[in-house]
Amino acid sequence: MNKIFVRLPLEGAENVRELGGYPTNDGKVTKFGVFLRGSYLSSLTKNDNDFLYNYGDGVRTVIDLRSEDKSFENPDAVDNRFTVKNVSLLTDKFNENLVLEKKNFNMGDGYIYILQNTKAIKEIFDIIAESKGCTLIHCTAGKDRTGIISMLILGICNVSSKDIIANYKITDEYFSALIDPELGNPDLALSKPEYIKCAMKYIEDNFGTYYDYLKSCGISDETINKIKNKFLD
Repeated sequence: MNKIFVRLPLEGAENVRELGGYPTNDGKVTKFGVFLRGSYLSSLTKNDNDFLYNYGDGVRTVIDLRSEDKSFENPDAVDNRFTVKNVSLLTDKFNENLVLEKKNFNMGDGYIYILQNTKAIKEIFDIIAESKGCTLIHCTAGKDRTGIISMLILGICNVSSKDIIANYKITDEYFSALIDPELGNPDLALSKPEYIKCAMKYIEDNFGTYYDYLKSCGISDETINKIKNKFLD
């Protein structure tokens, strides 16, 4: 395996980073080079493509969580060595509330709308389970949609809430382009712990565990176990 990086040194993406290296509550550690989370990939260079292809277990699958129109406008700049799957994770309810209540919109509530998109969640986890090599999951900033999927992956592997929150918060440091002065509520651009805590509480209150939440989405035990076996030492 080549060198391991917490944040990957890519020329065309600021916020592509590891989900490996986190201890679990039962004494294991998530593997490096298996799952990456990221921001948009439309500016990747040839060197970036080569780096990703050879990184860790070798990135082979890219899951783009943006809407189809955004993916079409700014497609991932990856070559034909990679399989790109587009699964839009935002819901109409999320978009309607963001537009109508921009100044008062609570991103934590938005995360609950995302978690209620169970069809997309199931599709994403089915893809992850069958993917070979390393899987890179991304949206635009790598904060909200990517943050939810990262939370679920780390959660089923029994990573502590403290580490899941810490992983979520790092986007503020790595993605400077996230801050948009035109936002009605600039706080929406931040990875505030209260946002991801809202998603975590929703799962705890309504399902009990991450496993039970994923089961409620129609995801099989076989799929969940495949992902855990990939990711845990």
